[in-house]
Amino acid sequence: MTTLHFYLKGQANFQGSYGRSMFETGYLLAVHCIWIFLKSIQKLLNFKNILKYILDEKIVKVLLISLTFFHNYNI
Repeated sequence: MTTLHFYLKGQANFQGSYGRSMFETGYLLAVHCIWIFLKSIQKLLNFKNILKYILDEKIVKVLLISLTFFHNYNI
């Protein structure tokens, strides 16, 4: 894994420990973050996980309390 220590080389050419430019490093970091984001969405959209979270007692209780509160106060 590349370290995030950068040094100034030449006029204004930043490079990382493996000779990657700042643009390449930023691009790889952005792609990695997008990949993590998409994988987390994939896990959230997994039907079994959705059912598990919805049917969890604590979440059902909170939803019922919230609905009761909103119904009583006409919010």
